[in-house]
Amino acid sequence: MTRRMVIILASLSTAFAAGLPEAYQVIVQRDIFNPGRTPAAARPQGEPVEAAPVALPDRLSLIGVAILDGQAQALFVGSRLEWTGRRQPGDDLAAGRLVAVDTAGVTLATGPGTTLRLRVGESLTAVAGEPWRLSDGPAPVAPAAPTPSADRPAPSGDVTTAAPAAPAAASSPEDLIQQMRERRRRELAP
Repeated sequence: MTRRMVIILASLSTAFAAGLPEAYQVIVQRDIFNPGRTPAAARPQGEPVEAAPVALPDRLSLIGVAILDGQAQALFVGSRLEWTGRRQPGDDLAAGRLVAVDTAGVTLATGPGTTLRLRVGESLTAVAGEPWRLSDGPAPVAPAAPTPSADRPAPSGDVTTAAPAAPAAASSPEDLIQQMRERRRRELAP
């Protein structure tokens, strides 16, 4: 009885396969559910195809500035190890010479008579043989607005202040969910 079912199903699948578009015939030819299938013919072994190397652009990011002991310093992270670290005005860097450092960013001399202003959070990129340019990466993160206190009142006008980072201790999971909903509502409010 079961052998007869197998024969009937095999003939049905062959009839069904004849009605399939040509693109689906490979499914019939290499049916993984057919216990009597044979392995596909081995592909001819030619020379291995090697992918062309892709030149990744060099990257240099300004991640912070500081005034330490009256000396301005900038902190960089680069795609090469020697570009990463603290630099002071006058130091050589991948993109040129560091001319000035202030709390908002740095000024780089990238060539004769050419300067480039880099703000904290911005990056420079260069592909081999091309000049450094500001990258199209993510925008720098804006500093959080100060939270009002008793000695510092809330600013007037259209300025909004950030909500406290951590919610107050909740007595139950429902309270915590309610606090999270309220916080999200405040974040999405126009």
